[in-house]
Amino acid sequence: DKDFASAGITLTSFGEIDNTGSKDVTGLMQAAINRAAKKKKALIVPSGTYLCKQLVLPSNCNLILEAGAELLLNPINYRDFNNEAFRRPSFIVSEGKNIRISGLGTINCNATELFTRHGRRGRIRALLFQDCQKVTVQGVTVLDGGAWTTDYLGSQDVTIKNVKVIS
Repeated sequence: DKDFASAGITLTSFGEIDNTGSKDVTGLMQAAINRAAKKKKALIVPSGTYLCKQLVLPSNCNLILEAGAELLLNPINYRDFNNEAFRRPSFIVSEGKNIRISGLGTINCNATELFTRHGRRGRIRALLFQDCQKVTVQGVTVLDGGAWTTDYLGSQDVTIKNVKVIS
């Protein structure tokens, strides 16, 4: 697709990042997402577990989760997912244009742990695309969602292909 970068930047090129799921990497992950999108390059997330709070995908974001890559929601504080701009608690959010999430990796909303820690307040979406244009979600697995697993509220030109939802 000519609207998305053909060349990619690997997450590890932005510096050392924990891929064991034992340390929160939200700041580093968000910075890498923003820089890759600004350059109109794909961000390639290699195999590993990346513990994160809410991630915001800007316009021209192309996030590729390689096989074995897992974005794991950090369940410490459910308030980390109540972004006023989006009005709905969510793990990965966007209001942009030309957004793509693809690959054979996993987006793990960690709802079981959220419910254990926070009860019903821990009900969050895995993906929220709000008023977006040209969205593609392809090949990924969305795991353990706590509410609407994926939501494309007011979005246009949405393609969902070969996505596995286990919730």
